[in-house]
Amino acid sequence: MRRPLIVYGCGGLGREVAMAARVGSEHEVVGFIDDSVAPGSQVHDLPVLGGVEAMERYDAEELGVYVAIGSIPVHRAVVERIWSLSRSLSFPNIIHPDATVDLERVSLGIGNYVAAGARLTAEVRIGDFNIINLNSVLAHDVVLGDRCQINPGAVLNGQDVVGDEVVIGAGAVVMPRTEVGAGAVVGIGAVVAGPVPPGCTVIGNPARVVRRPPAADRMEGEGAPL
Repeated sequence: MRRPLIVYGCGGLGREVAMAARVGSEHEVVGFIDDSVAPGSQVHDLPVLGGVEAMERYDAEELGVYVAIGSIPVHRAVVERIWSLSRSLSFPNIIHPDATVDLERVSLGIGNYVAAGARLTAEVRIGDFNIINLNSVLAHDVVLGDRCQINPGAVLNGQDVVGDEVVIGAGAVVMPRTEVGAGAVVGIGAVVAGPVPPGCTVIGNPARVVRRPPAADRMEGEGAPL
């Protein structure tokens, strides 16, 4: 029996997630919740049910919720708000049937989205609430934290370790056995061959640090290759 699923947010990510869930076999998408869209509106032939309170119409132990919000701080706040309603609500993983994920060899937390064409190989370990986008690759033994965004066509090579709340830009490549610190941003098309410090932004080939957290503004090495 397919379990009911509500998608929080009917923007671009929400519509993509709803589409992936509808072509899969585990969930029946019953609609969207979105505080900024009028209840009763239709999005992709699915109803907008209202705000968070609309979830109270469903059995919390049966209902799944996917929070389709790209802003990491807002996503965190919404999840806490939903959990405040009921700890029985679940955050299922949404895996497009055209993704390659061997669930006997890949460890997934909760609330992850794996888009069409993504490839997750042997002994990959993934935390919670990550977005693994179209045609991205996570090679053997990659470790991914929570609330990361791996954008289309990005490649994490074998034994990479990626901290929480990291954004990897479209088409970026992280070379094998590389650590990317929590809160870092890897720019579009960057090639990362050395460790990325937490909170830093890197761009280019080879990747260079172009922005550091405020507390590290005076650190040496700005613009030096990793």
